[in-house]
Amino acid sequence: MEHLPSKVPFREDINGLRAWAVLAVVFYHLPFAYQLPGGFAGVDIFFVISGFLMTSIILGGNQQGQFSIVKFYMSRVRRILPALLFLVVTLLTMGWFLLTTPDYQSLSNEAAAALGFVSNIYYWDNAGYFDSSALDKWLLHSWTLSVEAQFYLLYPIFLMVVSKLTSSIKTLWTVLLLAFLASLLLNIVVVQLYPIPTFFLLPSRGWELLAGGLVYLAPKIWPALARYQDKKSLFYLAWALIIGSLFLLNEDLLWPGYWALIPVLGAALVIFVNQPRSVFTSNPVFQWLGDRSYSLYLWHWPAIVLLFFMSVEDSNQAIVTALLVSVAMAHVSYQFIETPTRRVFSGLPLKKEVSVIFSITFVLVIVAVNFANHRIDGRIAPQIDNIAFQAQNKNPFECKRIDTFNDDMPSCIYGNSDNIGAIVVGDSHSTSQVTAIARAAAKYGHGVVHYYHDSCPTLSGVMLADWLQNHPNDKCANFVKWVEAELEQYPQQIPMIIINRFSFMFGSSIEKKPAVYFESVYERNDAPGFLDEVNSAIVDTFCSFSAKRPVAVMKPTPEQHHNVAKEASRALLFYDEMGEYAISTAHHHAENSTVLKALQQSRQQCDVTLLDPIPYLCDNGVCPGIIDGLPITSDEDHFNEHGNKLLVPLFEQLFNTGTSKMYVSQG
Repeated sequence: MEHLPSKVPFREDINGLRAWAVLAVVFYHLPFAYQLPGGFAGVDIFFVISGFLMTSIILGGNQQGQFSIVKFYMSRVRRILPALLFLVVTLLTMGWFLLTTPDYQSLSNEAAAALGFVSNIYYWDNAGYFDSSALDKWLLHSWTLSVEAQFYLLYPIFLMVVSKLTSSIKTLWTVLLLAFLASLLLNIVVVQLYPIPTFFLLPSRGWELLAGGLVYLAPKIWPALARYQDKKSLFYLAWALIIGSLFLLNEDLLWPGYWALIPVLGAALVIFVNQPRSVFTSNPVFQWLGDRSYSLYLWHWPAIVLLFFMSVEDSNQAIVTALLVSVAMAHVSYQFIETPTRRVFSGLPLKKEVSVIFSITFVLVIVAVNFANHRIDGRIAPQIDNIAFQAQNKNPFECKRIDTFNDDMPSCIYGNSDNIGAIVVGDSHSTSQVTAIARAAAKYGHGVVHYYHDSCPTLSGVMLADWLQNHPNDKCANFVKWVEAELEQYPQQIPMIIINRFSFMFGSSIEKKPAVYFESVYERNDAPGFLDEVNSAIVDTFCSFSAKRPVAVMKPTPEQHHNVAKEASRALLFYDEMGEYAISTAHHHAENSTVLKALQQSRQQCDVTLLDPIPYLCDNGVCPGIIDGLPITSDEDHFNEHGNKLLVPLFEQLFNTGTSKMYVSQG
């Protein structure tokens, strides 16, 4: 096999390990019925390989007196950017014809972040890797390139500074070990509190890259370690750790956390034992894939995202086609982009190479930013874009911020702050519906106070389940206590309106894992004990509130279980037709039977008013997701402003009496 000249000797075992890493990631992402549950650990294996190779290049070159930090940076740019530029240009070109304006603007934002090597920060700020919304993000996988680029920027400086301070390689190894342990400890501790930034950011990922550096230095400090490289037991332990991690780990674990030690240690041992003719890595297929691993990594994810955009993710034929296209594009990218550009650019004078590469990148970033911030009319049919934009048509009201429980979720006063007509409390569903209440209140000269916390049922003593990775578990219970104290400042005749997505409490409909608990922790959300505790929590909490002021509770709103705005607009764009987005009222009542029973009990025991959205949203036993030609929700269950307008007449009844007593249908 022909390989480009490098200061680091080519190793078949590492090249084959790359193939394992990329195949693990690909088969984790492919939407087969049985995915590779721990395939995401392939990323961690890549990090170890990068750390080893970068340490080899930097220290090897420095030892020979040939290392240049500028040339090092350019070698990394030369390795990463051309193939990434090719991918971005291809996606922006295809997206011009195949994406709605909101989707195209999102892609353009991602492209700018990826080319600036800050996409890990961008995705940390916008979402989580394991979220279903990840399937909307064409360049989500570029977060790993950003982590590595940030490491490449800082690591040679770090090594050069340490080398200036000491000539002892053992001291250097000790410093690297301390940095490794600090990053590992940060990862293990912080992942419990802030799992998303821990996943995406370099400080909590750096230990994985530094593990490769430690493997490079260890045999140079202790030559006697070389005799262990022939130990078959270490070789098989290494591969047991890697293969075990791919099949035994899963996305329900806090990641990376201490679990990431398994694939990291496995990859480190594979590199350490240095078996060039390994049956796991030396075969031609794995060597071929190893050469193309970077390009395959780049192309596989957009191919998978396209499956979901076209709603063919359940078709095995489409999935296999996506896999084959990914491999084909990886070969094209490697053969005609990666290899030629590395040869061409490495032969240019340094200044010319810098000017050419960065000029192209800068222009493309400017183009992407421009697309992200401007709506280009005429590219897509207006009807399709109008449907697509309903996903963004939410809560435009300006409000006056007041004391808040969580700075990320500010409490607000909408409208006339001198004449408060209602206090709205709830989760994100209250945020999506509060503007309808504010409109209704404004007709009678009232303002509305709003207290909310995302993913927090307004129930006393509610605790979040561990699997949600939201800590501390009692944050929702503390929020409810805080609201109770805040309510004391308002006259008792001002009514309280509670709006929650009650179905959140029941967690996963497939795995039946509750998202909350009260007195006891239950494994299943259909356990009689859990249902009894939910019932008691609803009745006790709402009766407690109603003892101090009038209380109205919004009954559950119909959930489509589809992001109607996105799916309908994409279906129109790809197939010129939309699906039937609707559920029956019978299905809705069956899904929410436990909550509806508890709410009815609250009404009977404590005179709690129940607000019923069904007459305003459903007709003849059917609750559509599209009304008057536009989706009524911004996602699967949160109302957008188009849907909110339908609820204004319901909320007007709260302010239409001229008294503190609420006369709303109790049904």
